Amino acid sequence: MVSIGVRFVFKMSRKTRILIVEDEPTVRALMRALLQNEGFIVTAAEDVATAEAEIRFVDFSLVLLDLSLPDEDGLVLARRLRARSSIPIIFVTHRDADSEKITALEMGGDDYITKPFHPRELVARVRSVLRRSSADFAQKTGVERVRVGEWVLDLSRRTVIARGGGSAKLTRAEFDVLAALVQADGRVMSRAQLLDAMAEHRTDGTDRTIDVLVSRIRKKLSEPGKSRELIDTVPTIGYKIGADVVPF
Repeated sequence: MVSIGVRFVFKMSRKTRILIVEDEPTVRALMRALLQNEGFIVTAAEDVATAEAEIRFVDFSLVLLDLSLPDEDGLVLARRLRARSSIPIIFVTHRDADSEKITALEMGGDDYITKPFHPRELVARVRSVLRRSSADFAQKTGVERVRVGEWVLDLSRRTVIARGGGSAKLTRAEFDVLAALVQADGRVMSRAQLLDAMAEHRTDGTDRTIDVLVSRIRKKLSEPGKSRELIDTVPTIGYKIGADVVPF
């Protein structure tokens, strides 16, 4: 099996390239046609092995990933992808149990679509994830870098750097939540507001989705010796940033 850890041999054109990993031919053809009609360059794979071979040579902007694949579970591919990059992943699957959705998000998924889906919903979700770029956050705040506790957030490059050196790797969904809290100027944000900040059309999201993401952010950005959380929980309401936010 081809390792995802291999560096991309070449980078394709800047036009948005999407990888569909779906074993059902009819669904795969539908998704491909929908996205090609929207102007995206689309590559399709029917299993994990084929997907990994494609990923080795092409710099994709987003992956649409089924969970039930013939050679391996889609979560296996998601885990390997997330270990090496922050490429957006949208799960598209028949599995609709809350436990499945939470597990997929905990693996670093950016969105979760349940089959059967409406064609317009698929396109809307794809566009929503793609447009959640650093430029959007920088434009809202008027600054590109802010200091939050012992961390520096670069809203333009979507990076989180420790003031003493080193960095933290956040998924797109995690970064979206953290950036939304940073830009709230100390105000409390409800879970619904944080879901909106992640994706305009995220109907599959729940309060539990936000709780999982906040827990992951806290774990990744915990500061040794600091008793105060970077993100404060406001009972029955939601969350707010727990550290001073200073333009950097």
